Amino acid sequence: CSLDSRATFWLIDFGLAVDSQSWVTERGKWRTEYIGGDSRYWPPSSWIMHLLGPEGFAGREDLCQQYQHRLDIHGLGITALELLCTLGFLVPSPTEAGAGEVAAAWEAVLHAWQCYKQDVWQWWSAVYQVFSSGGDIAPLQAKLVQDRLVERLLVLLEEIRLSLLRCASTLGSGDASVARLLLAIAEMLDERSSSSLAEILEKLHGSASFE
Repeated sequence: CSLDSRATFWLIDFGLAVDSQSWVTERGKWRTEYIGGDSRYWPPSSWIMHLLGPEGFAGREDLCQQYQHRLDIHGLGITALELLCTLGFLVPSPTEAGAGEVAAAWEAVLHAWQCYKQDVWQWWSAVYQVFSSGGDIAPLQAKLVQDRLVERLLVLLEEIRLSLLRCASTLGSGDASVARLLLAIAEMLDERSSSSLAEILEKLHGSASFE
């Protein structure tokens, strides 16, 4: 059975559409509009807004900027990573000479994704169960804050980024297009990045370089 015969794809919607002109201002609607979408694809900033409100961004300017400007970029990055790793689990490990280092680098990426998925899917399930049953979300929100969800999520994403960067470095010029893809995903998931999607695409196609 070939890989392409087993692959299944869906059209997805991250669930949050806003008027960009009124969303990003000093007192913009990002402070008050209900956040939607699938929390498995939320960046840390969306969890901050869900659990703590706009006050939770105090001292976290990078995350505040992420929430205002880069929700879709993060969601797309997680989706790309999920697709990449789902396919990666189906592909046999390379057996040719010298492939051990590359295989180890890919294994690190897959492991980082598994750790992320295990925790984030659990958080999503807990939130979904409360919403779907019409329950009170406040006790769960308090528990997730106590469990330091945002801090744990930042660590999980940092492990993913580091594994992607190391894998891209291992691939090097031997597989430059895949290396650029890994670097692009790493930047999409970086809450410190200010790159637009257009800028990331330029880097992905080699017309600009990743810093």
